[in-house]
Amino acid sequence: MQVSSALLISALLGTALAAPSPVQTKGHAVTLDLIAGQGSANGGMNFNGGAKGNRTFTVPLGSQVTIKFTNMGTLAHSFVIRKGGAAPTDADATDAVFPAAYAPARVEVGIKSGMHQQVTFTAKRAGSYYIVCGVPGHAMAGQYIRLMISKTAKVASFQ
Repeated sequence: MQVSSALLISALLGTALAAPSPVQTKGHAVTLDLIAGQGSANGGMNFNGGAKGNRTFTVPLGSQVTIKFTNMGTLAHSFVIRKGGAAPTDADATDAVFPAAYAPARVEVGIKSGMHQQVTFTAKRAGSYYIVCGVPGHAMAGQYIRLMISKTAKVASFQ
């Protein structure tokens, strides 16, 4: 069995390897790896381990954004990018603030565990938005995080 040298050094030094970033920026193209049900945070009702708006993707204004959506949870999940403001209690495709900023087409049904979907849209308006699960009851349970489209950011980030 081969072990990578980075893994071996990490094990010998007692350090953890950093998880890969869920954001990539290349020119005006941004890729976000959006993962539903990542771990047990908020009872599995989370995106990338965040819930109730406690994590934020930041994207530069004008970026072409590709969201690679994966469901790692045990339940079906979806996502819709909707306006910010008061905490969301639900979401459907008509709430999407940008064309194609949701998946799957029937957000109320979601995708099953282990499935993937990909969408691309242009971040045309700066502001604060939510990424919300559209499966009934999930937003109310806290399955939403934030998306900031920033006039000043040069690269995408996740905090």
